[in-house]
Amino acid sequence: MHTPDFKEQPRIAALCALGMLDTPPEPRFDKFTALASAAFGVPIALVSLVDRQRQWFKSRHGLQALETPRSVAFCSHAIEGVDTFVIEDAARDARFAGNPLVTGSPGIRFYAGHPLRTHDGHAVGTLCIIDTIPRQLTAAQLAMLQSLAGMVEAELNRDAVVRARRTAENALHELNAALEARLAQRTIALEEKNEALNREIRQRANVEASLRRSEERVRGMIESSCSAFVALDAAARIVEWNTAAEHMFGWSRAEVLGRPWSSIMVDAAPPDPKGGANVRMCARTSTGRAITVEMIVNSYATDGGQYLGAFINDVGALYEAQEKLRNSEQMLRSIAENLPTLIGQVDRQGRFVYLNSRALNFYGRPAGQMLGQTMRSACSEADYAKIEGYVDTAAGGRHVSFESDIVIDKRQFHYHAAFVPQRDAHGNPDGFFAMAFDITARRQSEIAQRDSEERLRTITDNVPVLISYLDSDLRYQFANAMYKDWLGVESTQMIGRTVIEVFGRDYYDERAHSIARAMSGHMSSVEVEVVRKGHERILNTTYMPHHRDGRVAGVYVLATDATAARVHERKLLALANADPLTNLPNRRMYEFHLAKALALSKRQNTRLALMYLDLDNFKRINDTHGHGAGDAVLVEFGKRVGATLRETDLLARLAGDEFTVVLEAVDSLENCQTIAHKIQQALHQPYHFDGRSLQIAASIGIALADSEATIATLSSQADQALYMAKRKGKNRFAIVEDGAEPLVP
Repeated sequence: MHTPDFKEQPRIAALCALGMLDTPPEPRFDKFTALASAAFGVPIALVSLVDRQRQWFKSRHGLQALETPRSVAFCSHAIEGVDTFVIEDAARDARFAGNPLVTGSPGIRFYAGHPLRTHDGHAVGTLCIIDTIPRQLTAAQLAMLQSLAGMVEAELNRDAVVRARRTAENALHELNAALEARLAQRTIALEEKNEALNREIRQRANVEASLRRSEERVRGMIESSCSAFVALDAAARIVEWNTAAEHMFGWSRAEVLGRPWSSIMVDAAPPDPKGGANVRMCARTSTGRAITVEMIVNSYATDGGQYLGAFINDVGALYEAQEKLRNSEQMLRSIAENLPTLIGQVDRQGRFVYLNSRALNFYGRPAGQMLGQTMRSACSEADYAKIEGYVDTAAGGRHVSFESDIVIDKRQFHYHAAFVPQRDAHGNPDGFFAMAFDITARRQSEIAQRDSEERLRTITDNVPVLISYLDSDLRYQFANAMYKDWLGVESTQMIGRTVIEVFGRDYYDERAHSIARAMSGHMSSVEVEVVRKGHERILNTTYMPHHRDGRVAGVYVLATDATAARVHERKLLALANADPLTNLPNRRMYEFHLAKALALSKRQNTRLALMYLDLDNFKRINDTHGHGAGDAVLVEFGKRVGATLRETDLLARLAGDEFTVVLEAVDSLENCQTIAHKIQQALHQPYHFDGRSLQIAASIGIALADSEATIATLSSQADQALYMAKRKGKNRFAIVEDGAEPLVP
């Protein structure tokens, strides 16, 4: 079942943004699945993340699979709702009755999953519990599952909230540095521009005064001018060229006099003074380098002719600097508009002269209503009183940062602010820049975390599970109230004390191996009987390592009361796995044991042997002496064969006179032959029943295989060997090694 793509795409994007998919298991999630399994008494508890085509388990308790197809996932239904999704009996639910997870492994009958959401509301997975039997949840259990899901959800979003905060803080620091550098550059550029303008004004005044006095004075001023001076006659030929022009263009006065204007300037047409006094165009130097020049053009008459005079300045560098300045201003404004930060500029009178769009949206007013207003008028008296001291400090020229609350349109916000002083060209305070980052979500997250810890303490003190935490010195740093009820020790008396100091050496020694394994970084468990006030309790304890910065900082301890379950299991095991006549393991127990033995053989790379035994002429005993005698022979047969075997071997009755023996850790054919000879010798002595002497004998088929054998191949080879032993005359054994032809010694 899939949601429409227009909803699925942003959900998948939110899931990927968490960075959780295909990451290793983490104790901070595993503790919740272990707690959920213990609290609800279910074999399976999962933290699932629903991807596009699969559901992947971030944490799993009681399930080996890392993921399942989404098409069969119960959690795919759960994330589409708001409340907990519960299936009390999947086999009776039309939506799931044919689901392979119901009809096959793990045999789901009961399911309950609560959606997990990102901080922006997308459902990306569930905390779910699963059982193989139908069941119902009470209102209190539903509330508990929802509370646990809330805690898992907080863990999912924790990294995203921290990353957002760090990103904003880094951006804020970078903006502060950029603004300070920008202010310094702008101050220098303005000073240089003012100086250049003042110099130009002085030059123009001097030239105009000199022209009024005399032609000789004019020429002297032209020669001393920092600007290049070029004069053209009516034919646009160069008639005057001062020293500054020589330096600017690279040609001497003698080289250019009489040359046309177009040979110097890129624009062939001479400047027209009627078009404006200031003209900008391209020119070329004697080396062919193009430069941008700005000319102040005037016409004048002398000696009966009309001339054009132009003061020329190379403005290429200035123009490039101005362009960079404009680009820099545009970039800074773009940054200020797109940062997740409220940015404003306040002048020395405390009035807003700039607010970015995020700040305007925060105050809920247009720029026309905000710019020119004071900070005091933008806030309530109570809110302004909180920041008045910081405003005065920044206005006095000192940088300040702080956190505070503010109420806008009856909504309370929490923010982190920085006031950065601005200075004029003389270094005096000239207002300041105000920057604020909305950290309301972070504050709410901190409050939620505190509430979550309180809820967790309430749950842990009331759930029927022993819950504690041991540090690296094996000292208790946490223990729930259930220790008082089960073990008679107040949890407050356990804190800071070691396991031995609280419960004694014997208690510790029974658990030492599991604790050491957890401290080495591996989850472990142990089941131990505890007696208190004459009452025996079987505790199943799980130790989960707490990883921090690449090392194990401590161990989480979860202990459940397995007394009733173990007593019930023993009764069921005795009824289900024993042959009622011989009291030997039956076929079911044999198949279970053989599967475990094969798995162990593969892990340890050892060899395994399987024996098939048939009593010879057993039908004749039944026909001649009756079924009572036959039953007695079967019981005696089991006793005699069992006496020859090791404690690690398993003798089982399959049916009638068919028996089997599983031999673990056998190294060779010789070992198998030795055991077969012992069995034959044990059967050699006659059996006396009801005053009659009965002779017992058996044919034996033995299959010896390596660690790669399967149940099917091993059984087939043992059966083949038994058939060969019978064909060779019974009362003998045959051996098959690694699938070769049967050997009859």
